[in-house]
Amino acid sequence: MRIISGLYGGRKIIVPKNLPIRPTTDMAKEGVFNILNNIFEFKNKDVADMFSGSGSIGLEFKSRMAKSVTFIENDKKCISHLKNISKVLNINMIIIKKDIFKFLNTSKLKFDLIFADPPYKLSDDKYLFLIDTVQEKFLKNKESMLILEHFKKKKFENIPGFQRTKNYGDCSFSFFQRKSG
Repeated sequence: MRIISGLYGGRKIIVPKNLPIRPTTDMAKEGVFNILNNIFEFKNKDVADMFSGSGSIGLEFKSRMAKSVTFIENDKKCISHLKNISKVLNINMIIIKKDIFKFLNTSKLKFDLIFADPPYKLSDDKYLFLIDTVQEKFLKNKESMLILEHFKKKKFENIPGFQRTKNYGDCSFSFFQRKSG
């Protein structure tokens, strides 16, 4: 895995082979960040990387000088990997070890940008709960955004706050803003 751009751009991060993850490809990651770079200046943004896995997405935000990045992950091997990256790069990372659905039910944190990359096998009900709860409780304002990575056959166009979907191979990113009203 490599960090594409920013302060740590070009740095390769060794990801242990035993992590239960499906990493976002560099091509897809570069594509979604090209979109985000045209919408946001990351410098003053609080970001959450939900279902962090290898930390690839959160590290891109950190490298691009986001004000804060909170990594939320439940797998202890992934947590250990994230802590190791923090030491290797000598950066402050907020790492929360918690099941994302428990986090959604208990946390009071708010973010400017939330990136969520749940397992593709996640049930439709859980996808909808994730999207709805993030929009209702976790986005700071109407400019705040959820970016959801999912299998390309999943469709979310009918959900209030939906902005667009961008496809990269079998991977899609759907963008949502906070629901109005």
